Amino acid sequence: MWSMFGLAKTPKSGLALLILIPAFLILSYFSLTGSTGAPAHAPEASMKRSAPELNADLDHDGLPDSAEFRTFNDRENFRQWFTRVAEMQFYNISDQWNVEQRDCAGLVRFAFREALRPHDRVWFQRMGENYDPVAPDLTPNITASLNGKFFRTAPGTYTATDVADGRFSEFADAQTLKM
Repeated sequence: MWSMFGLAKTPKSGLALLILIPAFLILSYFSLTGSTGAPAHAPEASMKRSAPELNADLDHDGLPDSAEFRTFNDRENFRQWFTRVAEMQFYNISDQWNVEQRDCAGLVRFAFREALRPHDRVWFQRMGENYDPVAPDLTPNITASLNGKFFRTAPGTYTATDVADGRFSEFADAQTLKM
């Protein structure tokens, strides 16, 4: 086929074409997929991912994007603090855990709240003995927009009035936690 276009007169040039054409196609593919499709004069398209608006819910999961764990480190640090606080209740129940809420859902709520707090000297003194630092704290003010009401109790995309309208609560039963 190549010989009819006069491109492959020798076996070596035919072999070179067999190597160059797939290489060209692969490079073309990667150069096209590297493009975001956004105009070069629109830097706000890249800023949305790194600095979310306070009331934006771009993924429509019901939480403000500013309150989501956006980095691997925040997710991992939260996971380590959450499991440490929950596990420590087995060995020595903290006085900070409300006696009336000492059930399975209460353990999740307690560990969730404590994992989000700054783990400074005052926190360690308040929690009691046997607590050691297990990870760095999360990004400061990650949940500031929720005013301590971490649990969404109504379905829907997040809007600026959700906290004031009671769609978030400090308390969540087991069914709400599951959802």
